Amino acid sequence: MTLTPADLVARDFGASFAAVLEKLPIGEWVGPIDSSFGAHYVRVSDRTPAAAPQLAAVRDHVVREWENDRRQRARNDAYTKMRGEYRVSIETELATKRR
Repeated sequence: MTLTPADLVARDFGASFAAVLEKLPIGEWVGPIDSSFGAHYVRVSDRTPAAAPQLAAVRDHVVREWENDRRQRARNDAYTKMRGEYRVSIETELATKRR
């Protein structure tokens, strides 16, 4: 796995496995290390500290996600309003006769 964030390693292999990786020396094969999939020999080739990207680098993505969220909320609000205008009743006697 190349350039994989620690949270994704923890998601896929378990938190204890990811925690062990954080302490391993760079460039050496070490193991076995237990994960949710079994035992592994691993070699950490590099560590890159996490860094928050500059807004300019992710602005388009942020705007797109914000607009999508706004559209989804508006759609859900409209569906909720429409559902409030109808009354649904299921008459079990009729439903049983149709079978």
